[in-house]
Amino acid sequence: EAKGRGGRLRHIWNEFSVAVIAVVFIVALAIIQPAMPDRIVLLTGPEDSTYHHLGTRYAEQLRMDGLEVEVVETAGAFDNLQRLAGGEVAVALAPSIGERFEDTGIESSDLVALASVGLQPLWLFHRSDTEIKRISDLRGRSVAAGGTGSLSDFLARALLELNGIAESVEIRSIAGQEPEEFVDEIVSGAVDAIFVTGGTGTPTVKALLESDELTIMSFDRAQAYSTREPGVTDLLAPEGIFDLERNFPPQDTHLLSATTCLVAHEDLHPTVVRMILRAAESVTERAEEFVTTLKFPGSENVSLPLDATARRYFDQGKKGLGKRIPY
Repeated sequence: EAKGRGGRLRHIWNEFSVAVIAVVFIVALAIIQPAMPDRIVLLTGPEDSTYHHLGTRYAEQLRMDGLEVEVVETAGAFDNLQRLAGGEVAVALAPSIGERFEDTGIESSDLVALASVGLQPLWLFHRSDTEIKRISDLRGRSVAAGGTGSLSDFLARALLELNGIAESVEIRSIAGQEPEEFVDEIVSGAVDAIFVTGGTGTPTVKALLESDELTIMSFDRAQAYSTREPGVTDLLAPEGIFDLERNFPPQDTHLLSATTCLVAHEDLHPTVVRMILRAAESVTERAEEFVTTLKFPGSENVSLPLDATARRYFDQGKKGLGKRIPY
């Protein structure tokens, strides 16, 4: 009988122990964050794009800090956002026009911005002998832009809509063309103007800037556009800044710009967020050709909600221990 009671007590004790362990495990899952991943995927853009160049530099810095990074070439900004919204576990480069994502069918409610990390200027080049001083002067003309889903195509269509001439302008895609090819298209008259995005060092913009037969339209109503289009800002290119010998541009010129942002799912591990922001501080490119108040990396000019860890990172300034402690 004593053995029977002892056996029952052991059985009860075992069941109690299992129950306690289960409760502890469940509580631990609820209050303890998952372990930090040792690898992330970084969505960039086409091989020669600003996004891919910048993403490659981030990856190099993050690997030095102990985090493995797989850099994935994509079709560009909106391809990146569609992948994230579709559940792909990654960090991506994307433009600061999040409030218009609904127009593209992208569901962004679970996405957050980590930082703005650079400028993405929008240029409108046209032949020097063509009178184009405002977007409204494109009425009835043919223009070129990037392929469907590209930032230049998206912004071009937005500007045409704001000016009420979207139905009267033919937009041709330059996707897959070499820079010299679309320079020839404008010079030959196949198109009247071209919208492109990118810094002065990108092959596309560089080829257009070097052509003596092309000039840049100044967005003289840039402040109005930036007020109407969330995430877009005004840039000033001073007279002669691109080529002092040619004095190009021949006068102060206003450009529009989205900012390049780092974007991720809201569940990205806080330590990874801090590591990515430290990497962004190390490799940020300065756009010295333009006059702007924006500083990178930063929390300004992002349209998606700013990640909570990123907000603390920027609020702490240089004091935060997370900025100095390596992974």
